[in-house]
Amino acid sequence: MSRYQGTGDFLQEVEPITRLYPLFPSLDFDSAFVNAAWPIALCSSYPAELKERLLAALISLQFGLKSVDYTRKNYVHEFEDEEASREDVKIASFLKESHSFLYLLVEELTHHEDGTVGRILAEFALLRQEFSFLQLLAIANRGALFEGLVVARMQIEQLAWICAVDREPDPEKARRIQAQSSLSKLKRIEPRVGKLYGYLSDHAHWSYGAHVRALLSKDERLGVLFASVYHKIELYMVMLSICEVQMKVIFNIRASEIGALAQAEQYEQRRKTIAREIEAFHKMLKSRLVNVKQEVSQDI
Repeated sequence: MSRYQGTGDFLQEVEPITRLYPLFPSLDFDSAFVNAAWPIALCSSYPAELKERLLAALISLQFGLKSVDYTRKNYVHEFEDEEASREDVKIASFLKESHSFLYLLVEELTHHEDGTVGRILAEFALLRQEFSFLQLLAIANRGALFEGLVVARMQIEQLAWICAVDREPDPEKARRIQAQSSLSKLKRIEPRVGKLYGYLSDHAHWSYGAHVRALLSKDERLGVLFASVYHKIELYMVMLSICEVQMKVIFNIRASEIGALAQAEQYEQRRKTIAREIEAFHKMLKSRLVNVKQEVSQDI
């Protein structure tokens, strides 16, 4: 199987449609010039010089300065390395690398001729996990907790469905397998996923205990909380948990095949390294919430 982002010959899309409704499924902006007349979104990984030149061009246009070089020299400070100073960038980079590793591992195992319908469907769903993660990351960077947890819940349901459908040879039986009723099979691989799924469902279904978190009160006044840095941290904890569950699923349902690969030892070492990093990042994020007296769910 190969990646397709919704453009190109594979989907037979015609030029007028792609021009009127362009797709940007893989762009991931996590930095911006927000106080300018025309805000510009950036990736934190962009070179510092590029950021300085863009900001200089923006300032010179906004204030009618003729020389971009003069503006850069006199009004633009040197940019620090965001990848080195921002914890969210470090975690996002780690998650991207981990998902890419898992994607390539699954892709390596899909080249077979005797796959059952269940196996083909399972691998199709596994290969979607990386793409779903990127959409969740974009929502997390906006601090939108409830919207992000809907995507996260879908990912857990997909992983549960994968565990149920993987070894099913009968197309009709595979068609009838429901994701929500497959959670028990996923719990055999990761027992803690039941609490995580309950937490996700409470927010996705707008239960009272969850939705009151979107309300603020101060001096007898009520407000609505749409986004929060603390919600971003919480979503990052969820993304780490889902990555761990996905990795456990792959290394469980494909254990014998992974063990037969020439790089089996390297893959096992990579698995252990990812697991250690997930635990370390999870503890760090939890400490950030505790330090600001934010309630931390024990189910993430």
